[in-house]
Amino acid sequence: TLWTLHDSRIEYNAADTTLAVHGFNLEAGNNFLRINGLGSTRPDDSIRFDLGNIDIAPLLSYLTLANSVSIEGYISGWATLYALFSAPVFEANVRLPEVQLNYTSLGALDAVATLDRSTGHILITGDAVQNGHTIAHVDGNVVPDEAYWELFIKADSADLAFINFWTEGIIEDIVGRGYGDVHVFGKGVDTWVTAKAFAKDAALTIPFTNTRYYFSDSVILDTTRISFPAIH
Repeated sequence: TLWTLHDSRIEYNAADTTLAVHGFNLEAGNNFLRINGLGSTRPDDSIRFDLGNIDIAPLLSYLTLANSVSIEGYISGWATLYALFSAPVFEANVRLPEVQLNYTSLGALDAVATLDRSTGHILITGDAVQNGHTIAHVDGNVVPDEAYWELFIKADSADLAFINFWTEGIIEDIVGRGYGDVHVFGKGVDTWVTAKAFAKDAALTIPFTNTRYYFSDSVILDTTRISFPAIH
């Protein structure tokens, strides 16, 4: 893809510690990144980023998530960064028309993210909608300085295949629809999953026993064990 960087003006003033961006526009067809605004030490000065169909995968590396979760899709929306040179804080409102979580389609995702200035945590909340139905509500927390992250997923007929990414070698080839709560959290490359949910028309394989299980019932998973009350 050939990207075009249009004429713009970027001015840094060391005397008053300001960065002014005027008309930054990087685009390729219907993909674009546009930046305008003023960064300074003042809390009300801001730089706005407008995104159009930008591949989200490279952005994950800045959130320490690249090896812990796979998210694919093209992101559109906006983000605003305040007080760039003092106590930065940002807010963002974005949409992915088709998002893949761990190579599993979750439909369209609308999400809001903010940086909590007091803690340094990035807080995320969003809804995944498929065929007009909200199949999952997601709340997340990322702590870049500690390489820690977590996702709270409240599923309502979400495709359970997204869990396979985190249970490889222990539980594999999970299929079915999930209703309930999934908590995924990690630090560095280590990831843990807990869940308390109802799985409908589900199946999975446990490599240790080389056995395939089929069930429609509750699933309880913590960091040390998994329970399937209805499996027989």
